[in-house]
Amino acid sequence: MRSFLLAAAAFAALTGASPTQAQVQPQAAATAPLFDAMFQDHAVLQRGRPIKVWGRAAPGAAVSVSLGQAQIQATAGLDGVWRASLPTLTAGGPYVLTARSAGATQNVSDIMIGDVWLCSGQSNMEFTVRQATNAESEIGAANDDKIRLFLVGRSSLPAPSATPRAVGQWRVTSPQSVRDFSAACYFMGRDLRRAENVPVGLIAASWGGSIIEDWMSRDAVEKLGGHQQALNALDAYARDPAQGDAIWRRVTQDWWRANDPGTKQGWHLARTNDADWAPIPAEGFWESTVPGLATFDGIVWLRKEIELTAAQARQAATLELGPVDDADVTWINGQYVGGQQGWDTPRTYAVPAGTLKAGRNLIAVGVLDTNGGGGAWGPAANKRLVLADGTAVSLSSGWRHRVAAPLGDLPNPPRTPWIGGSGTTTLYNGMIAPLGAYGLKGWLGIRASRTLATMSVIAACCRPCSLTGAPGSKIPRCGCWSCNWRTSARWPVSPPTPIGRPCAKANARSSTPILWQASPSPSTSATATTSTRPTSWRSAAAWRWRPAASTVRLSPSRPSRSP
Repeated sequence: MRSFLLAAAAFAALTGASPTQAQVQPQAAATAPLFDAMFQDHAVLQRGRPIKVWGRAAPGAAVSVSLGQAQIQATAGLDGVWRASLPTLTAGGPYVLTARSAGATQNVSDIMIGDVWLCSGQSNMEFTVRQATNAESEIGAANDDKIRLFLVGRSSLPAPSATPRAVGQWRVTSPQSVRDFSAACYFMGRDLRRAENVPVGLIAASWGGSIIEDWMSRDAVEKLGGHQQALNALDAYARDPAQGDAIWRRVTQDWWRANDPGTKQGWHLARTNDADWAPIPAEGFWESTVPGLATFDGIVWLRKEIELTAAQARQAATLELGPVDDADVTWINGQYVGGQQGWDTPRTYAVPAGTLKAGRNLIAVGVLDTNGGGGAWGPAANKRLVLADGTAVSLSSGWRHRVAAPLGDLPNPPRTPWIGGSGTTTLYNGMIAPLGAYGLKGWLGIRASRTLATMSVIAACCRPCSLTGAPGSKIPRCGCWSCNWRTSARWPVSPPTPIGRPCAKANARSSTPILWQASPSPSTSATATTSTRPTSWRSAAAWRWRPAASTVRLSPSRPSRSP
């Protein structure tokens, strides 16, 4: 329970306010909590180290913070932010965390002290308990109130938000709260809870298909190098999206001109004879509609001609192509009209008056597919040129195509830096930075490759650390492990590769990574070629605990067993 209490009666007596007026004051105070949004009812705070807490109050105001028997004082800075560090506590609870300042009080109740893990990754870290094998029985058995769940909502921002905001809610484990939580994260946390017998807090922040640069802070990306152009465009986009778009348009056009054989040979121009280009359906991924492109990644050009009257040609228009997987550059009559990135982003481009002409008009689209499906795959009926008078010219048939270059012949293409999942720093800004300096036991990721038939989840027992910076910089300094996801028909155990310094002792019993291994189904072998993914790892019954090679068990007396 949270409460924000003011001396309403005294206020009313001094000011002569009516009871109704006096009652409004506590409600107004409630709109400005003293604690940061990470500190909520049912939260878990990290044991065995000083507990960092923070929030906002009036600039220069004194803030008193208490947790159990511990009490400390802090002062808000000129920006209103206050920070404090509570003494180290052992596992236990529940506690009430309280902040008081200038007559206002905020209580955060049912606080546990235990181990807090951040689970982050791509689609198989997003994979929910309700999607797992035996989901209903797993969900029905989710009743351990000492496991607390915090699901970070998807958020992509070009810059960290200047205004504190809640990105999730701490919830006690229950059939309702666990359904849409990460299965890998929950199963690990449940087993750690049984092994350690301490409260466990699980923070899940994932985005399917995301790249590591999007989870890194600006400082970390700058230290990595090679991304300054993207960072400059991102800065411009944060100030003015139109300015950012203009900068990145130049970047992408420069890349196409320098690297695409089709652009170099003028395939976007009417002078190119496309009589020998092969037809291509106006919808569907080319892997499934064009036999010769069944396994193709790279650049393919699409062209279509339309006939317009003089009255039609005088108008401005809007070109609607639907989604294009993954990136495109689009031209009409040799004039660039647009280009975007995003496999499921509908392309809608403004066509200025003067671009069209009476008679034959050429629409040319260069498509870059970097993996998975490719092409202008949306419904054919949605492809059209909409004229300013409201009439439309269908583009649902008559397309032709030609391969320009396979992906292996191309340098890395520029990725639009503000697109969530494939951008630069946007997931850090939206999903990690809001966690602030929240204390963690460690970080959990998933690693998979293509050589063996099992999957492993590697969790690091970090030295005391917190999210004071980017996952790409601060967390590896705590000795956490890098775990990457690749789509594959086989789920492997790969030798874990640490980033940064080796793990240091986090407590007396835990000094090294733990390996959580999900065995494949009996019918799946290390040389399996089946396209059906084994699903046994998605069941809690498939998970086995064992220490990684040359590691120390979390509990020396605990045998290896199923959760």
